Amino acid sequence: MKIYVPVRGFEYVQDIPACDAEFDRFVKEISGIKNDPLLIRMLDEDHHNLWDMKKITFSVVEGDQHPEITAISQKHPEFDIMYVYTFLVIDIMALPGRKGSLTHILAAEKYLRRLSGLLNLTYATPISFLPSAVFDGSKYLGITGDCGGSFDQAYMSMASLGWPKIPKLQLKQILNWIDSCNIRFFGTSSTPAARAFNAYTYLFSYQLPENDPLLIFWCMHGLQALYTKGNRNIPEQLHHKLVLVFGEPPEFGDKLAKLYEYHTRLVHGGIDIPAKYSRDIQKSSAEYRSYLGFGSSMLIACLRILISRNIFQFDLK
Repeated sequence: MKIYVPVRGFEYVQDIPACDAEFDRFVKEISGIKNDPLLIRMLDEDHHNLWDMKKITFSVVEGDQHPEITAISQKHPEFDIMYVYTFLVIDIMALPGRKGSLTHILAAEKYLRRLSGLLNLTYATPISFLPSAVFDGSKYLGITGDCGGSFDQAYMSMASLGWPKIPKLQLKQILNWIDSCNIRFFGTSSTPAARAFNAYTYLFSYQLPENDPLLIFWCMHGLQALYTKGNRNIPEQLHHKLVLVFGEPPEFGDKLAKLYEYHTRLVHGGIDIPAKYSRDIQKSSAEYRSYLGFGSSMLIACLRILISRNIFQFDLK
């Protein structure tokens, strides 16, 4: 199987040089990842603990006039490459047995969703996969759905506040930490770290558009899993423990209190929300986008701190 993936990255947050640098690091490093057994297992395993993938390699194609990419798009117009400069080409060798275009497309979407989650923890920049072309040898099988993340607002929030500071990571660190935590993409959480990670995975599912109010719910679910106990004084617990881990920027306490209040109003039916299949992102309120950026930036940063320290929970009083 070969998957041609248009990558949406830092062009949506061009005013943040740190995102530019991290996207460049992704482009330089991804081609060096070859047949990593942990990566293969995490991308492909299911609840039977079996997987079909045997080998996986990556290469990057840059430029909007690349002959091979252009030829695919011209022959298959649903493979939209307009305004895309970076393409990830994934070569996968699997055990014999996969038959039918739909089976291949479903497998490709699973791989891309999981890979998107891993890469967005590894690199401190948005990395989203647009609908991708899937081939079996020379045979065109079809197109995947979006496998993007909802992280633009997170990095805008980090840049405007200058907070939280997050360490640079390598993909191998992510894989080892997930494995040590016994976290599975197909499984149910059993620890606070696993609950936070599973909440994070909902932020990059193509099934949730960027204006979906559930995104804020999952951000708060992950943060509370890591920092709170019981059901009393939740805002105070969050404030106290986040400050211990990251320090306190100006207006942090006020922003956190308002985020928790917004989350509470959302859970209890006090917020106007878009219809299930609404794609009118422009009508999502500035208030919502601000809270989503603030909440998702904290959840991403918290997971990255755990991984960088190779710990599974914060020992905070």
